[in-house]
Amino acid sequence: NFKDYSWGLDDVSDEEYDFAGTAIHELMHAFGFLSSLEGPEGESVGANRTVFDRNIVTVRGTRPFFLA
Repeated sequence: NFKDYSWGLDDVSDEEYDFAGTAIHELMHAFGFLSSLEGPEGESVGANRTVFDRNIVTVRGTRPFFLA
């Protein structure tokens, strides 16, 4: 049933949106990742971390972000 259906995963022109890329982008927002790299007043990103950001650790238990 699915072999004749176009899933839209082919190359995308400049006039089109990439469904898979857009879906992944929006899922990352749902998981707590933000698009902004600086605060609303232009302050350091470390001053604008979310609770999610403050709890991210690497496999070794180190924090990958500088938390000011």
